[in-house]
Amino acid sequence: MLSGIPVIYGIKPLESSTTPAHELGSVGYASDGRKFRYCQNNVTNAMVAGELQQARVEDTGEQSILVSTSASIGDTVVTIASVTVTANQYENGYLVATGEGGTGNGLYYKIKS
Repeated sequence: MLSGIPVIYGIKPLESSTTPAHELGSVGYASDGRKFRYCQNNVTNAMVAGELQQARVEDTGEQSILVSTSASIGDTVVTIASVTVTANQYENGYLVATGEGGTGNGLYYKIKS
């Protein structure tokens, strides 16, 4: 059952932090009713108040990746081959598993870290 998107009240929309304070994608409302989405910024690009922000460019090298070992029922770790990632890069994202060659319905798994 879906529980909805987490909602944050009384946020400070111009405040930044080096550690996550909320789940990515959470909706926040300022005291005057303005609506914001909690996001992560690329540390190499400073955010400027009043400027439109966009998500990072899609990395097509991270699609259709083969798993390097066969998974068993109950496994909670997936090891992939030939991709370099940083710790927690996919935290709060999703892993979509399909059959060989992209066939099948696809199963979504929430990534913890």
